[in-house]
Amino acid sequence: MDVAITGDPGSLIDGSSVRDPNGEEHFRGPMGIVLARVQGVRLQGYTLVNSANWANVLPACQDVVINDVTVLGGHDGFDLHHARHVTIAGCRIETGDDCLAGYDIQDLTVRDTYLNTACNSLRVGGTGIVFDHCTFWGPGKFPHLLDHNFDTLNVFMYFAMQVDPVTTTAADVTIRNASIDHVSHLVTYLQGEPTALQDGPALQSLTFDNVQIANITETSLFVGRSENVALRLKECVITPTTSVPLLHIDDHVRLTLDHVFFTAPTTFLVTDGPTLTFNGLTDFSR
Repeated sequence: MDVAITGDPGSLIDGSSVRDPNGEEHFRGPMGIVLARVQGVRLQGYTLVNSANWANVLPACQDVVINDVTVLGGHDGFDLHHARHVTIAGCRIETGDDCLAGYDIQDLTVRDTYLNTACNSLRVGGTGIVFDHCTFWGPGKFPHLLDHNFDTLNVFMYFAMQVDPVTTTAADVTIRNASIDHVSHLVTYLQGEPTALQDGPALQSLTFDNVQIANITETSLFVGRSENVALRLKECVITPTTSVPLLHIDDHVRLTLDHVFFTAPTTFLVTDGPTLTFNGLTDFSR
């Protein structure tokens, strides 16, 4: 089945921030657009504002193409649980909750998209996930509607739940040709942690390639615990926040720095190991 929603210039869908005291968290109202298990989805050329819950919900959809869609305010921008073969391009997502969320995703490419949030820019898990020429910018323009906070919490937070079986056994994410500025944490990964919704299949690799990173205000926890995970930074420029370590990793993290330029001394904490400090153009592996 093929489904297309195409907006004329100026097309607007207003969720009106409808509140439902019997809804999720005792205030969330209805979702915006919901398409489940559809093969062949085309979304283009509309703006969805003030969604009372998730704005665009596409669980288990396949062959999805999304172009020139704007999400303003409300909750999650796009939810892609179990989705397959998804391309998102030229979109603007300014939300109070996660910009993009979904686990067990297979083959997702997001290009030329602006992401601004009072929660997580990316809360995703799966295989073949690539973000190319995207801008991640905080703090959020719109508040998180539960805690009324504007801070962007994470650029990337891994998402894999044991309670919902997945088919993607390899989990890899790449962020390339991107700009990241004014966020609390670059990443959060705590392998096997149910309270973080990260107790499904472990992340295998996370890559930052040609990314400008600045104004990360808190230390990111990225730990493999019992599972090895590769973290690679390639051709990145990192401007650290004074006296704040960028990352805290453990012995299960295989860290590679490939021509990374640190504009000032930058520290990485290592569980039960020596602190690593980098400055200037750096190549490093452990």
